[in-house]
Amino acid sequence: MKRVFSFAFAIFLLLDLAPQLGAQSVGQRVQAAAGGASVRDRSLAVILFTQDGGVHGTVTSGPVFATAAGFTGNWWQIRWDSQPPNQAGTLGWSAQSVISLAPSAGDIPQPNFSTNYYTTANIFWAKGFAPSSTNPPNPQLGSALGNCTWYAHGRLRELGYNTTELEKMSGDASLWGEQAQANSIKFDNTPTVGSIAQTDTGAGGLGDVAVVESVNTDGTITITESAFNNSSISTWNFLWRHRTVSPTWFQRFIHVSRDTGAPTTNTCPGCGAPTQDITYKIIAAYIAEGRSILGDPTSNVGTFTDSFYSTPVSVYYQDYSGTFTRATIDYIAGDSAAYSVKFGFSQLFYSTDPATGQFVYKLMVAPTANEAPGSSLSSAGTTYNWQPFRKGKMYYFDNSPLGLTWGLTYTWGYFAERYDLEGGPTGRLGLPIQEPKRSSSAGIYSVWYQLFEKGYILALDIPILGQVLSTASFKSSNIFSNEPWQDSPVGWMWLNRGY
Repeated sequence: MKRVFSFAFAIFLLLDLAPQLGAQSVGQRVQAAAGGASVRDRSLAVILFTQDGGVHGTVTSGPVFATAAGFTGNWWQIRWDSQPPNQAGTLGWSAQSVISLAPSAGDIPQPNFSTNYYTTANIFWAKGFAPSSTNPPNPQLGSALGNCTWYAHGRLRELGYNTTELEKMSGDASLWGEQAQANSIKFDNTPTVGSIAQTDTGAGGLGDVAVVESVNTDGTITITESAFNNSSISTWNFLWRHRTVSPTWFQRFIHVSRDTGAPTTNTCPGCGAPTQDITYKIIAAYIAEGRSILGDPTSNVGTFTDSFYSTPVSVYYQDYSGTFTRATIDYIAGDSAAYSVKFGFSQLFYSTDPATGQFVYKLMVAPTANEAPGSSLSSAGTTYNWQPFRKGKMYYFDNSPLGLTWGLTYTWGYFAERYDLEGGPTGRLGLPIQEPKRSSSAGIYSVWYQLFEKGYILALDIPILGQVLSTASFKSSNIFSNEPWQDSPVGWMWLNRGY
């Protein structure tokens, strides 16, 4: 019975892996080609709109192998960060030839536009030049969904930049370079994280400004931006999006000074004051990492209680504007020390898990050590970095011998527990190559799986029992080989669903 189940799952596994042999799979973040990406309806016969070059989106379905517009290959359904208002809610299809994986470093979560950075403390909001969705006094934008100057001003306030300098740049985007020069605010042609990307041209002579979220290894930059445009068919009428482009898209980069100061230990409203011991541990972690890595604090010390698992855990945290835009220090009450989550791991930490719909930090809870290189290669021969969390682990690898160009993934809950039983990265399965996914659901149970370099974990989740029935299978060298599947010697095992 077990061998039949493993063989059947192997067939399913190969079908699931097929799209991953290309550059994309469902749930991944992608970007439009530099020259733009045609977005078509399900028949692929009708062009809905052409997405701007570099705009990010999330793959929601596919692939569909078809021929259209001279391209034969995989087509993917994508939920773009932004699209014309007349296409709101429409999910179109784009060819694999005009999309690629988006850099993860600058792919930040959308800010909370109800905070005072974007409302009462924002000079553009006060003058009515803010989106109607933020309820500004005396609205001036008409049917435009956003405004670049309102967003850039608010984003830099949120990141802790000097408000006096920011308020010197109060005109149209086309004037910001001139206003920066007049007020001795540094600008040049070199992008840095947190700088304002600015051009005098575009937007009907109004210019454009955006915020640099990451400077990528290939020389591109990832920005976040908003835009003013009243046309319902324009791709430039949007509230907010990511875009990865060449720095030459902009004329200059404005470097506003930071507001200086040590990390605050004040609490957020309703959080409850951290004890002196907790405060000291967060400060100790900040000093150990250094300001050059974590940057300056962008939030007060707050707390959340994880409620995804059966046993809630209280976590204290403070966010920072780190080297890759965002970092955090998290502390689990009762632990001996606080630890940071930074670089690409912090972006993953604050992203949404596609299978559960939960923030990843709700699944992982908090780190129990800092990120570190693996002590040896994975069992598939891959070099990697990793970080342990209370309820899971994160992994990063580059140039895997399996032909996978990069990986940034995680394992959580009972998958993490079973993975440890299989020996972790150096064991039977190697490194995870995707997050846990739900295959199917049938009322009282659901089937989950996770793929690794050399095999898979299969889990039958039965909430009514509070238990999960798990197993694993693997191949000798790697999951892509023609070698026979082998059953894990651990066998079938019941695990606690609450982990």
